[in-house]
Amino acid sequence: MSLKSILSAVIIVAASTSIGSAATYSLGDVTSGTSQVFTLEKQSVDFLDFTLDADPGFWVSAIDITVTSLAGSNLSPVIGLAEGSGALIAQSPNANGNAGVPVKLSLSGAPALADGSYTIAVGAWKTSISDPIVGSTSTAFFGNGEYTLDIATQISEVPLPAGALLLLTGLAGLGLSRRRKANVA
Repeated sequence: MSLKSILSAVIIVAASTSIGSAATYSLGDVTSGTSQVFTLEKQSVDFLDFTLDADPGFWVSAIDITVTSLAGSNLSPVIGLAEGSGALIAQSPNANGNAGVPVKLSLSGAPALADGSYTIAVGAWKTSISDPIVGSTSTAFFGNGEYTLDIATQISEVPLPAGALLLLTGLAGLGLSRRRKANVA
């Protein structure tokens, strides 16, 4: 293995880890990057489906789902999030009747959510978010309430493991030592 080929490999690996990208998400009922207005009918729960698909080498490191009832509405929202199978992942705290106050459900970590299908449940303050999410119910009696839904994601690169850098350094060292031995002989 020549020094030139080792350096080429190192440059290719370094370049591939620095290229920027983003996750795409198809929000079925929701348009990506915009606030959309929905109407929640009394004693009901809305189920909104979306999918996440991060580009190779990237993952969704954080997601914020915000629901805000519109001015003059008596809707106090509750949010639940479930994976494609319907298993509950998380839910927002109960807003306890505070209409007009934004309610946020935030997840972060490595990764916050994997690529796949998800369902958001939006209900009023007397909504019981259950597992599976399709069993969620609401006993809130109010006039139909309008709300906005916003989804924001943060995308991060999957870190190159430190072991890969050590491996490349070791291979470069082996290549140099072979080259020196070849020049001595």
